[in-house]
Amino acid sequence: MNKSTTAPEGLNDDSAQLWLAGTGDYTVRAGDLWTLAWDGELLGHVMVASLKDGFFLGWPVTLPGEQSFAPGILLESGLGVTVTVWPTRETGLGLHLLERPLGHLLDVREIRRIAACLDEGEDPGMPFAADPTGNARWEESSREMTQHWTELCFHIGRSDHEAVFLDQAKIRELGGSAREIGNLLHLTPAETRTYWDAEQELPTHLTEMLLKHYGVDAEGITRQSPALRWWDMLALPSYKGEVEAACSQRQESEEIIRSEVARSAYGLAARQDSDALADQKLRDAIRRTAAVGSNGAK
Repeated sequence: MNKSTTAPEGLNDDSAQLWLAGTGDYTVRAGDLWTLAWDGELLGHVMVASLKDGFFLGWPVTLPGEQSFAPGILLESGLGVTVTVWPTRETGLGLHLLERPLGHLLDVREIRRIAACLDEGEDPGMPFAADPTGNARWEESSREMTQHWTELCFHIGRSDHEAVFLDQAKIRELGGSAREIGNLLHLTPAETRTYWDAEQELPTHLTEMLLKHYGVDAEGITRQSPALRWWDMLALPSYKGEVEAACSQRQESEEIIRSEVARSAYGLAARQDSDALADQKLRDAIRRTAAVGSNGAK
């Protein structure tokens, strides 16, 4: 894959500038064309077909020079080139992959009409890409495309989604306390606080000690990371550019930077409870995370 900072070939100067800068409107809407990227690598282009809770359904889009064959549909784009849109390969994708908005392709009613026609095996009345018959590579190309978008479907951007953290509310229901946890696990006060406040994942061996003491299963004393709320908010594409800049400054992966930002925002939120400041907390957390290791700052 190409870098997400290198415009595709075949675009004129104005279109290349639009591709590189985006429209500037980061509201995710059905019918809009976006670039997809992770760790600075361009993963493809997509048209948002519909929004769901925490993710979206997208129709893959290919530009001139990329795969283009039926049942892909040909549409004129704001990039000044004809693109191929693939409604029959609709894929669920995480918002964290959206990078730059490139303009509008279809309105919602047209999206629904095309989808309904194709579901019923009817002609949507739009130009299809070329019939692949006689194209020696189309089957291989089709398989490669299917594999790529399947991988994107399962891209969640986090490897710690199964991590567990101490749930102090559950511990209290069992009659426990932070002091008791510290004594049971032979922790220093500082170590106890990081586990008690769910700022650090509870290691397996410590979890097992607590399960034995309280006589419950893991769900009886643990929870998912409370920073997940902030990770989910950070997935919105309006933060993508700042996250990528932090990755570049720190020379770290996007997964690591996003995890650190979410934990930092969670820590800030613990001291400032107003949800009205959520956006500012996230941006402050991104700046703090980017500064770690820079001139000794933290």
